[in-house]
Amino acid sequence: MIIFLVIILGLVVGSFLNAVIYRLHASVSFIRGRSYCPACKHDLGWWDLVPVASFIFLKGKCRYCKKNISWQYPLVEIGTTIAFLLLLLNFGLGATFFVYLFYASILILVFTYDFRYYLILDRVTLPAILIAFPLSFFVLKIGILELLIG
Repeated sequence: MIIFLVIILGLVVGSFLNAVIYRLHASVSFIRGRSYCPACKHDLGWWDLVPVASFIFLKGKCRYCKKNISWQYPLVEIGTTIAFLLLLLNFGLGATFFVYLFYASILILVFTYDFRYYLILDRVTLPAILIAFPLSFFVLKIGILELLIG
């Protein structure tokens, strides 16, 4: 049951990371607003947003304008899911697992954005570092000196 939930979590987080990647580049808020097709700007229904399954069902094309959907979307969703499963297998279900889920999500976001746009954004990495330090210190019990040295 836990593996099934981690798979669902990985797919959902991967889908969210894709939205963040697109919206960061488009300078649009990733917190508010509906998802839409980047080509025709048509709002997408929930059935168009089911990770991986909607890409397969729609045969990689927008339901409305028939333009190709980037392979980035299912690859990030599947990659995030695989990373989450590997973390579960390595750390088990606990606080350490969830901290590493955060780290993996940030790394996937930064990697994909850099791969696509050849840019690593300070507005992603700096807040991530500010969150990672206390997580590492309080949850993972890594000392201050080790955190500063890297």
